[in-house]
Parts: sequence; C-alpha cells; structure tokens
Amino acid sequence: SLLVQSSLILLLGLLLGALLRRHGPQAQSLIYRATLATVALTGIASLIFSSHVQPIWRISLPAGAAAISAQPPTPSQADTPAHLPTAVAHSEPLTTMPTGVVNAAPSPQTDILPSAPPAPRLGSRWHLAAILIWAAGAASLLLWLFVGQIYLLLLRRKSDPLNGAAADMLRRLCPERALNPPILLASPHIRSPFLAGIWHPAIFLPASYEQDFTEDELRMVLAHEVAHWQNRDNAWMLVTRAICAVLWIQPLLLLVARRMMQASEENCDIAALTMGCSARSYADCLLSF
Repeated sequence: SLLVQSSLILLLGLLLGALLRRHGPQAQSLIYRATLATVALTGIASLIFSSHVQPIWRISLPAGAAAISAQPPTPSQADTPAHLPTAVAHSEPLTTMPTGVVNAAPSPQTDILPSAPPAPRLGSRWHLAAILIWAAGAASLLLWLFVGQIYLLLLRRKSDPLNGAAADMLRRLCPERALNPPILLASPHIRSPFLAGIWHPAIFLPASYEQDFTEDELRMVLAHEVAHWQNRDNAWMLVTRAICAVLWIQPLLLLVARRMMQASEENCDIAALTMGCSARSYADCLLSF
C-alpha cells in the first residue's frame, strides 16, 4: 500500500516538474519539495491511522486446511447410531423419537478433536523476510547519515573561523537584519566550499582559499552558498536524505531527490547572478570547479 501510494505521488510530482520546467528552477524546486513532503506525511498518516481506517480494497486469500477442518461435519447415514431403527432414523420426525434416544445420540461438536495450530504459510515467511530486509537497509542508511552528521560536527570544531576581508564580503552578501546568518570557517580537510548546519549554519572553505580563488571568484562562491542558506537547502537536503533512507526500496524517490538537488543548484546560480556576479565570470568559475 505504501509503495503504491508513494509511486502515484512521485509520478505526479515528476510530471508537474517537467511541465513547469519553462517557469524556471524555483518552481521546479517547490514542486519537488511539496512532493517529498506529501510522501512523508502520507506515509506517517498510513502508519498512525491504519488500524482506524478501512482499506479501499480487500484481497481475499484462500482458506487454509485448518479453517476447513474446523467446520462441523454434516450428519449422514454413517453418523446414525447402529441401535436406532432405520425407519426412526430416516422417516420419522425428530420430535417423535423418545427422549432417551435423542439424548443418547452423540453431538457432532463433541466428535471434533482439537486441531494443532496451523503451520506458518509460505507467504507469511516471505512477508517477514521482506520486512527484515527493508528494516536492515533503512537502519544502515540512517546510521550512515548519523555518522555523516557527527563527522560534520567534528569538522566544525576543528575548523578555524575567518575574519577580515572574506568575512566582510560574506556580511555584505547576506541580507540586512538577517536572522542567524552563516559564519565562515576554513579547514585543511576539505577541497571545495559547501554550506552545512541548520541551527548554526556555516560556510566551509579550503584552508588554501586565498591561493585557490581570486577576489571575484570568492565573491561568486560565497554568493552561491548564501543563496543555499536563504532557500533553506541544507535543511531540505537533510530531510530528503532521511526520507530516502527510510523508503530506500522506492526508486522514484531517488529520482525526485536528484531532480530537486539539480533545481536547487540552478536556482542558486541564478540568485548569484542577481547579487552582482558577471555571467561570463561565473560560468568560468563553475567550469574551473
């Protein structure tokens, strides 16, 4: 049920994203974010209200041998006691039989022996195996995501905060009176700039950024990362990776996440151009990366 409903939602999101491509990456990003949020909310609602809501359709499974054997047997000539006359057993009504004879007849319910508990079916074994495989995969991916967050935390503690010209440039690119603006950090353990952190965002630069980037290139890099911060892309990517880890058996989810990431990058490229970056210089900077 979860795979069917998520497939319908993801296919609809992919279709709307393709139709809105002419309207720019911002519209596509909104569609893909709404699609992922809908998949997550419907999955949570299905788990919470599954015992209170009747399913839309039902699948009838064949009855097992234990259910068939539990039905009471139909009285026949073989069940008739031998001491009863044939005329009494077959031609006379039950009300004309003597009371002692009626009480002497064995009840069909007392002749049924208690049956052993039914053996687990092959379908239930496959169902249990599928649940275990899904749970193992989800737990592994969530653990890997958690390890990545711990690594980012350690990397942040080992990085050096930057002041001076680079920090001033970052402050000029951020909107005035912005709440919780990102800080600038440098680390020798990274090779390319990126934004990380939700509650305390930070832009990480290589320790050799002064030799790697010119002043114009540094401005373009910071403008791109500031656009990621303004669009809350780091928070959305963390939520998306968590959803993909839980529903790793849904291949369409990875496709929507990849489309959303591509639309976010294109949206940040457009935002960087609006911050005063030259289009030709920005294209050369992207090619150098």
